[in-house]
Amino acid sequence: MLLFAVAMMSLNACEKADLEEQVDHTLAPASRVKSVANLTIDPGMDFAAINSVLNAASAGDVVQVQTGTYEITGKLSVKPNISIQFSGAGLKPVFKAPTGRTELLELLYGTELTGVVFSGIEFNNIRFKIVDVSNVTFENCRFSKGKRKPATDKKYLKDAYLEFLRGTNCTVNLCEFKREIGNSGRGIYNKLGSSNNQFTNNQFEGYFTTAINENGNETLIKENTIRRELNWINVSETDHGIYAHSFTNLEIVQNTVSGWPAEACGGAVKARNGEGLLIKDNTFETSGVLLYAYNKPTAHPFLKNVKVLDNQITVSSSAQDLYHGIGFWKESPSLDEESIVISGNELPNGSIFIRTRKINVSNFNSSHTYKGTTYNGGVFLNDCDGLYLLAGIANTGNY
Repeated sequence: MLLFAVAMMSLNACEKADLEEQVDHTLAPASRVKSVANLTIDPGMDFAAINSVLNAASAGDVVQVQTGTYEITGKLSVKPNISIQFSGAGLKPVFKAPTGRTELLELLYGTELTGVVFSGIEFNNIRFKIVDVSNVTFENCRFSKGKRKPATDKKYLKDAYLEFLRGTNCTVNLCEFKREIGNSGRGIYNKLGSSNNQFTNNQFEGYFTTAINENGNETLIKENTIRRELNWINVSETDHGIYAHSFTNLEIVQNTVSGWPAEACGGAVKARNGEGLLIKDNTFETSGVLLYAYNKPTAHPFLKNVKVLDNQITVSSSAQDLYHGIGFWKESPSLDEESIVISGNELPNGSIFIRTRKINVSNFNSSHTYKGTTYNGGVFLNDCDGLYLLAGIANTGNY
């Protein structure tokens, strides 16, 4: 009986251990177990093998990518709501376009990219064109070695590493963007029809035409560091640090932007033809803020409800022009401007220039409410070297 009892105790202990192990596996997320066991992109895999791994994934799965360099010759076979992430050991894995390409390899995605997360991957000479997609995330990724298409200049608009067309709730966070000499281009292009996208905590460095082009709705551009090569002067490939037009309710806050010249082709920020704009608590070096209302695009013949608040702007000198600090210009009297507020900015070597006689002073000085606060249009409490205002524009406390 004693032996039988001991045997039963041993059997029970084994059964208990087996049960605990089963419970452990049951409680572990299926995606985690599956990703470790089956969904790993290993060094040496060719493009077909990579897509075989991606094809095996389903919603909720994590595909792990180990350190290595992988040649991408076409479209990655992603599926909605999967994650493709660095396994976390060693250098970032590199997805690269085939050697010898003379322009960016474009990967065109629709709804199959919905909910997909790319994390910790470096992309060389690859650009994503993302159309009618929601909840895409790029985090801690790097985009570099993009090739400018031969014989093109800043008018060629297919040179952004990331392009969102009617993208919704998309996020680019903690990513690096690099453009090399001789291969200028854009970082992010957020196009018309996009809404609630966020571009935060990213770094842009090198030979950029524009770091971020913005045409969306309810976009947040926050805490990015954008540094263009200071000594590179090429007007044909220079088109503003952050360039926004045809926007609605755009926030540009707490960014650092430098390297764009204080000229018509430059400006740390250029904003034209939109409604609802907050430019606040930024640090702009070498150039400042350009505000414009053009006759085109005709769908947005106005610049309304603008707040340029509490920014630090450093330029080499003051000048009686639009470019050496903060300037506003409109193309014709028929365009609408409403409630333009410029307040609390520090530009001790720069100027504020608002002199065109096409301005409707009453409209400029009008009020609007934003997030519960009412703002009166005008120029207030700025530290500037030169103040050049059309008569009638409200202004107090500038020094």
